[in-house]
Amino acid sequence: MKKALTLDPSLLDYQLPPGQPALPCRLLVIADPGCDSKEPMEPQALTSMNAWLERHQPQVSCQLSGTDTLTFTFRQLEDLQPEALYQQLCQQLDKPTTDDEFSLLTREQEHLELLNQVYKNPRLRQLEATWRSLDRLVRQAQSSPTTQIHLLAMSSEQLHDDLDQELTTSQLFEWVYSQELGQYGGQPFSALLVDHYWSPHQQDLASLKQLALLGQVAHCPVISSLEPSLIGMQDFTDPLDQELLENLISSRRFIKLRQLMASEAARYLTLTLPRVLLRAPYQQQLGSAWFQENGTTPNTSLLWGHPGYPLASQLLQSFQQLGAYTGLLHSQGKLAPTFSQVQLGSGQVRQSPLEVNWSPNQINQLVKLGFSPWQPGGEGGQQLMLDRAVSLHAGQEPRASRLTPDNQLLFLMTTCRVAHYLKQLVRELLGTSANLETLEAHLNQWLQGIVSAQERPVAEVLHRKPFRQASLRLQAATPTEASMHLELTPHLRYQGESFTLNLTSPLVGGAHG
Repeated sequence: MKKALTLDPSLLDYQLPPGQPALPCRLLVIADPGCDSKEPMEPQALTSMNAWLERHQPQVSCQLSGTDTLTFTFRQLEDLQPEALYQQLCQQLDKPTTDDEFSLLTREQEHLELLNQVYKNPRLRQLEATWRSLDRLVRQAQSSPTTQIHLLAMSSEQLHDDLDQELTTSQLFEWVYSQELGQYGGQPFSALLVDHYWSPHQQDLASLKQLALLGQVAHCPVISSLEPSLIGMQDFTDPLDQELLENLISSRRFIKLRQLMASEAARYLTLTLPRVLLRAPYQQQLGSAWFQENGTTPNTSLLWGHPGYPLASQLLQSFQQLGAYTGLLHSQGKLAPTFSQVQLGSGQVRQSPLEVNWSPNQINQLVKLGFSPWQPGGEGGQQLMLDRAVSLHAGQEPRASRLTPDNQLLFLMTTCRVAHYLKQLVRELLGTSANLETLEAHLNQWLQGIVSAQERPVAEVLHRKPFRQASLRLQAATPTEASMHLELTPHLRYQGESFTLNLTSPLVGGAHG
């Protein structure tokens, strides 16, 4: 039986040398919140979803039965409530021409049916899911000065257009790398959350590859999700059988996906699934009638959201509590802090927080294929549980007996944080005559400040020096391009054995990046 990984949560945190400021946990969310703009906005610090809605006032147009196109404006999250939407609906419909009680009741029922159609509108459902997920994440980030949420408003079309060019000429590269990690005084993003579902289409896979390369250059893991079609399913509720899983490994149909998995940059991609439950159907008294939100199927009556948000929520929670990401080691069976349990009706009906519940064996198979599936946990299966957040790169060897630490998000976040501090040191040498060898020596000297060669260091030493060994090599590819190779060996052991974390990344713009 494999030994469990046990760890003092502070062991992958460390105290910085005097005078070097600590970096916060900064998450950049790329999402489509409904901006009326042909050009994507620059990343903005997001401190209140209601303030953002009041500033931008997004609109949704709906073509309803027997009416002209109606437009609904949203200035706050409360505008999503049935009373508020019903008021906007009635204001745009013809006034009654009779005060006959039966006619008024009939008209009221017709209006409630139109309101139900509004809630079925695909655009509104997408926006509501994004707004509610962002609101929960922002509320959590605001509880600590060490965590920040930034929003980059981009539609799927804008995202594809921006990534359909050389990476270094894209706006995303400018915002994520050049203005932050690559600029003196900038603060790097800790992770990217892309509120998008990726399909097997060539354009999607090409954009996903570009995002992976961006994550690699900026030392910034990318969290996102996938459409069922990416793994050969029509719907996640379809049977997930062994034949389908074997096709992912060997079928020519998935050769492009496997090529992406095999790339080094795929270490920076974490794809979560399935969708998570955000709210139950609306049901309440409106006027003299009872309103019940109904979908075409019981599943479509529920509001489902992107599964990357609860993972981002766990990153925030870990950093707020520990100053590091080791809280992910202890997240099994815990509810993501921003995703509370959802009650249906009177609370007598139990609803899984996930779109589909897979068996432990199916979960294990998906993890080996490089995906990060949520599963229900806790009392009554009403909580979210993520056994392991892995990189897509893990899927290149699905028949391997175990996952390596390099393919797990926790350890990647750790190495990237060290890389961000190293990059700060590189920026300090801008304008000097330091060559590649001098720069390498300077960075290795800094690394030794978080290394202790003691076999069993005491806890106080472990907190300051969590690594047993650390080394860095800089290699010149051309006169203006170089790459960084970082190796970190923690004091902790994985499944009873010592291990080394590796990070390889280009230094854009040469040694001084």
